[in-house]
Amino acid sequence: MDAPKTATANWKTQYYLTITTTLGGTTNPPNSTWYDSGTTASVAAIPDADYVFDHWELDSVTVGSANPYGVYMDTAHTLHAVFVYSPPQPTYYLTVETDPAAVTTIPGEGWYNEDDDVPLTAPNYVVVATDARYKFTYWDVDGVPQGAGVNPITIHMDANHTATAHYVLQFYLAVKTSPSGVAAIPGEGWYDQSSNVSLVAPPVAGYDFLYWDVDGASQGSQVASILVSMNAPHIATAYYTQEQVVVGGFTTSINSSLLDGWIGLNIVIAIAVFTFALWIKRQED
Repeated sequence: MDAPKTATANWKTQYYLTITTTLGGTTNPPNSTWYDSGTTASVAAIPDADYVFDHWELDSVTVGSANPYGVYMDTAHTLHAVFVYSPPQPTYYLTVETDPAAVTTIPGEGWYNEDDDVPLTAPNYVVVATDARYKFTYWDVDGVPQGAGVNPITIHMDANHTATAHYVLQFYLAVKTSPSGVAAIPGEGWYDQSSNVSLVAPPVAGYDFLYWDVDGASQGSQVASILVSMNAPHIATAYYTQEQVVVGGFTTSINSSLLDGWIGLNIVIAIAVFTFALWIKRQED
């Protein structure tokens, strides 16, 4: 005290922020502390493994899920972080195959959450060539058939699964006649590999049946009924020839309508010749 002096004590107001959490997480800052009046305290919620941050409660009032959250310190406050248990959802793998392998690619293979439902659709036909194709027959899931022709199917992902689309190879059988259009013979179409197709050449008025050939190979003279084994695409042709008739000492081919006309013409000529000869005889008498 070497002279008169004045000492002044300066004070400021502070408020206490209490920070609490539910089970499943912490905060940053982690502890309750004092803050100057009029400042904003920023607090971040940090969830533990298998938990997620859900929301904040300020003085027991829900104030949303912004993270971090700013508390304006105009009075003492309590900030409560709420965490929710949320373990990772199991995932399972779906394998999608075809039988035979690599017939086609069917979308849908991959990872899915537990209890997802996955639709799978197989194409009904896969074209190999103009006269060869694969035809869908059925799905199986883990070896269990899902029903003949049932398509699409839905896989419930409660475990890893393998879905297989089964196909059968088909070949086309073309059925023709020679001459073309002589007869309509049933049997042309698509057939499963190794199936046997019965073909019968019908009788045709004005024509004699000769033989069948399959891909150019004769199946035997006058063998009208044959079996075609569908081990490949085939063309079966029934051969006919016009019926043979004798006219004036000569053998000729003529169809039935022409034959009827020819016979009728010969009858008219015969009657005319007979009538003329009778007239001549009467003139001579």
